[in-house]
Amino acid sequence: VALRTSLVLWLPRWLERGLWLLLSDMILLAVGVYFTGGIQSDLYLAFFVPIVACGLAYRVRFTLLVAFAAALLHLVATWHDRFEPHYWEYVATRTFFFTVVGWLVSFIARGEEARRQRESALKQELAVAQERARIASELHDSAGNALVAAIQHAQLCQHLLSKSPEQAREQLNEHIS
Repeated sequence: VALRTSLVLWLPRWLERGLWLLLSDMILLAVGVYFTGGIQSDLYLAFFVPIVACGLAYRVRFTLLVAFAAALLHLVATWHDRFEPHYWEYVATRTFFFTVVGWLVSFIARGEEARRQRESALKQELAVAQERARIASELHDSAGNALVAAIQHAQLCQHLLSKSPEQAREQLNEHIS
């Protein structure tokens, strides 16, 4: 915790605080791997947490960098066991899986971001289509009302022509202007 706090206080301005916290957590994991059995420690599995967290919470481009940092820190934490049998097989396998998981999380995060962008574009298109439908409905209603009024007025004038042609003429002039 003290290491994490001191790192937060001395952060460069150009790098996000969250990534430095992630790096400090990974360093603490490396120390844990070193003290809990080195290459035989199962604590290396915890390195997958920052890889996945970076891919889901931070920028996608840093995920493979975090996977590489996990592999490097794991190598540093287990270096004292390098003469053990199968050491390099363990390191290579774990590095491979750190990289694969980092790539998969990046791929998933990119797909999710693309899905969000498509969803946003579709919502905008839907809003535009709904507004167009509303305007078309209003135009249709107002045009329909105007046609019905014109037909009724014409029928009134037709009826007035037989009884009072002068009144029919006045009605037509009033309606036209």
